[in-house]
Amino acid sequence: MNKTTLTRRHFCGVLCATAVTVMTRKAYSAGLSPRITLEMFGAIADGKTDCTLAFNKALSDGRPIDLESGTYLITKSIVADRTNSTNPVEIIGKGTGTSKIIIGNYTTGLQIIGSPTSITKSITLKNFTIG
Repeated sequence: MNKTTLTRRHFCGVLCATAVTVMTRKAYSAGLSPRITLEMFGAIADGKTDCTLAFNKALSDGRPIDLESGTYLITKSIVADRTNSTNPVEIIGKGTGTSKIIIGNYTTGLQIIGSPTSITKSITLKNFTIG
């Protein structure tokens, strides 16, 4: 199992254009939305409320994440474990300056766990600001 840790600086710059989001038949047959928001997991994008747990729950879900307008506070590392999953990591905001993530002190940012091949070909992070 390999770990890739993205610091605040690296988290901003990672974008993999080769990522293709494919929902599984299971998700569609279960009536699940193909995309999710952090608010579905209890996040409040006010810049004051800790959204770490909501981020981790959303990443565990495996579906692409849409960041709504607002500011999400992260106080601990968020982890995307793709060791036993082929689902890509996809986080897409409403625009830089509109969707923001504030990473607290002593936080590594985003950790993506899995094989190097699956990690580098399945990460999409765009249209949001890290502060």
